[in-house]
Amino acid sequence: MTLTTAEAVERLERVGVPCAPIADYGQVFNDEHLAARDFFWDAAHRVAGTVRQIGSPLRLSRTPPRRGAAAPMLGADTREVLREAGYTDAEVDALVAARAVAAIP
Repeated sequence: MTLTTAEAVERLERVGVPCAPIADYGQVFNDEHLAARDFFWDAAHRVAGTVRQIGSPLRLSRTPPRRGAAAPMLGADTREVLREAGYTDAEVDALVAARAVAAIP
């Protein structure tokens, strides 16, 4: 807890431990190297408009990554998923009312 990230990485590398710092979203989305490698892509979102997405780190010649849509809103698929899991509509409504799950009407 007393070392900076750079100090911890340097010490670990010095003794042969493979490591790297973990970047937060702000650092990732502002990384020049990732931008130069076309790592990011924009997806349409029905509420938020265009949303910048993090791409796949895998670069395979015969199976390029698929880029679909932006993630759904929290709760967009809750009712469908719970029904598929065997819950009745009344049980799902009770879970939503109790705020045990999030669901978009």
